[in-house]
Amino acid sequence: MAELIKNDVINAIMERRSVRGYTSEPLTEDELYTLLQCGLWAPSGRNDQTTMFSVVQDDELMQRLHNEALGDAPFKCFYYGAPCVIFLFDKAGNKWSVANASLAIENMHIAAHSLGLASIILGCIKDYMLSEKGEEWKKILGIPEDYDFVLALAVGHPTDDGKVFPRDEKNIVYVK
Repeated sequence: MAELIKNDVINAIMERRSVRGYTSEPLTEDELYTLLQCGLWAPSGRNDQTTMFSVVQDDELMQRLHNEALGDAPFKCFYYGAPCVIFLFDKAGNKWSVANASLAIENMHIAAHSLGLASIILGCIKDYMLSEKGEEWKKILGIPEDYDFVLALAVGHPTDDGKVFPRDEKNIVYVK
């Protein structure tokens, strides 16, 4: 049986979790800058580098978005009280937009773990953000009209470790 090779990168990938509990402690400027650089340095389709990032560190603004987008949701808030939410948008109609933003957000998600932070990738507001009301939020978030929301990342200092869910090795097919 094959064994997993371990190093700092592999360990960060295997140990990262989607965390749903955060302190109110803000990220430092260096932590935030590092996360954003990791997002910017992600590969993109045809190297088009069209993913845009909007950083929100205002809990009142985030709570307003939650109330407008998901006010009747059974959970308290979609960003789990994280002190920072990074919204990722990509050029409307770009066939690589989901891949571009997904690569960038995964880089930031793993980087957050490596820095001792926690994060969770958010998609539950996508329908709202792509609606007419979401267009107003693009203005609030400083995003051009010709960009569409793809994903968001809540990030901060964790109050829990996140749950570990097993992976199904049957999802791997070897072709010889």
